[in-house]
Amino acid sequence: MMEETPYKLKKEFPSLNNLLLVREYSIAMYPYGDPLEPSINFIVPDHISAHPFIRRLKMLMCRIIAIQNDFASIEKELAIDTEVLNIILVIRHQYKVSIEEACKEAMRIHDEYVNEFMELQQHLPDLGVHQKDMERFVHYMALMISGLEAWYHKGRSTRYKTPGAYPAPEYGRRVL
Repeated sequence: MMEETPYKLKKEFPSLNNLLLVREYSIAMYPYGDPLEPSINFIVPDHISAHPFIRRLKMLMCRIIAIQNDFASIEKELAIDTEVLNIILVIRHQYKVSIEEACKEAMRIHDEYVNEFMELQQHLPDLGVHQKDMERFVHYMALMISGLEAWYHKGRSTRYKTPGAYPAPEYGRRVL
C-alpha cells in the first residue's frame, strides 16, 4: 500500500504497467492465496513454490482478482476524486478513451490473464511426487478466482454498492 499512497496524495495516475504491478501486491492477494494450502491439507514445498511456472500462476491469480475488484468497485471509485488506482480509470486516463472503452480494454486484459492461467493449468510441468497435489492446488486457485468473481457479481457482496459501506478516503487531510 505504500506504493499506492504517493499516487493518491498527488491525484496522479500510474501507467497501466505500474498499476498492474502495484495492484498485484497491494490488495493482499498473495496472502489471500496462502490459506489455500492448509485448506487442502497440502503445503507446497519451497522448491515448487519458487518454480517459475507456479510463480506465474500465482501472479496471474493476483492480477485477475485485482481486476475483478476494480470492476466491482468502479461505481464507488468514480465518485471519489482521489481514486487513481482502478484499472478502468487508469486506462481511461492513459489512452484518453471513454469509460465504456476502458471497461472493454480492462476486460480484454482480464480475459488474457484468465486464458493464460487456464493454459498453464492444463500444462503443468512435471512436479514429480507432488504432481497430483499441485494439480489440486492449481484447481483450487481457479476456484478461488471464480468464487470471488461470483461473490462480487452475483449479489453476495454489497461492499461497494451500499452507501456508507466503505470508508471515505482521507488522503490529503492533515492529521494532528
